[in-house]
Amino acid sequence: MADRAFASRMYPDRKQADLMNRTFGRTRSAWNRMPTEKRSRYLLAGDTLKNTPSHLKTASPWLREADAMALCNVRLDQEKAFAGLFRNHGRFSGSRITRASTGTSQATPRVSSGQTSPSRTRDI
Repeated sequence: MADRAFASRMYPDRKQADLMNRTFGRTRSAWNRMPTEKRSRYLLAGDTLKNTPSHLKTASPWLREADAMALCNVRLDQEKAFAGLFRNHGRFSGSRITRASTGTSQATPRVSSGQTSPSRTRDI
């Protein structure tokens, strides 16, 4: 059975584009404010703060226009990002990309004085 994919483009009108731009701006603002508020709460009270979209909306009334799910996803994405960061004590733990050995090693051709020597292949 073959998989099929369809490509489509959407062209929002001015009102929709304006709403998307405002939503992106509000989510970016929420993303930047959440760690600052958590850090200041920890320094003042010694405990952690659970940021919620309702908490942000009461502090900044202009966030009320943003979609609630967009702000909830910002919170969830940020918690996931920071959990992954602090689980490994601030070190990046990306998986190493390894290549299976094929038993041969190939060298690139050498260029000296305009002449090339053929590539070498040898068994390891």
